[in-house]
Amino acid sequence: MRLLPVANVTTLLLALATSAATAQQQPAAPPSESRALASRAELDSLLKRGKVSDDEAAVIRDRLKNGDFAPGDRIVIHVAQEPTLNDTFPVKIGRILILPNLPEISMAGVLRSDAQSYLTTQIGKYVKDPTVIVDPLVRVSILGAVQRPGFYTVRADMLASEVIMAGGGPASNANLRKTVVRRNGVVVRDDKQLQVAFNRGVSLDALNLQAGDEVFVGEKHSSTQAIGIVAAISGAILAVVAVGRLF
Repeated sequence: MRLLPVANVTTLLLALATSAATAQQQPAAPPSESRALASRAELDSLLKRGKVSDDEAAVIRDRLKNGDFAPGDRIVIHVAQEPTLNDTFPVKIGRILILPNLPEISMAGVLRSDAQSYLTTQIGKYVKDPTVIVDPLVRVSILGAVQRPGFYTVRADMLASEVIMAGGGPASNANLRKTVVRRNGVVVRDDKQLQVAFNRGVSLDALNLQAGDEVFVGEKHSSTQAIGIVAAISGAILAVVAVGRLF
């Protein structure tokens, strides 16, 4: 059995570390455009161009079919002509929006980017020439190395780089380069995509975030961890030397 010389082992370890660092410096682009609230035409165009992963395509198709509003989501509404409609209203089971003194409004199939025009039309059936302003909100978990981890309802057009501040900002041990988005325990936006989103000013909506997604901020390696990594590498080198001496 032929063993690599110690010098070659050290070179190999350094090369692997350099390769990993280079990969972090060249993150993949996010799968969707940087527009604050993606329109139906833009989402459809992404599918037709075929520049998204299969998982991402499935999310986009679901958005186009079922809309963006799930039970528990909230919508900020302001109607100049009707003060009773100036509030934050939750989306109920069945994707139904209940507004004071109005029949139920279905939000099924409605995108966040369509919400203002859609609700203006719906409210206009009962309020003459309404001036309607709508701000869609989305429920996310902000976890990991942040000051106040927990569940938050934030504006869907909020920049991905700003959402961490909703959780009180990064903790002292935070490593923002290790921020990911998880859905049902699975990473759907890795750290490289998040870095591009941070740098380009991409919104939560443009990242196709859904209600219940987790924004998870990673931690820095502590000095103890760093010592442990160095010790592990040193141990591996010593082991190679010891085995080499046996032969």
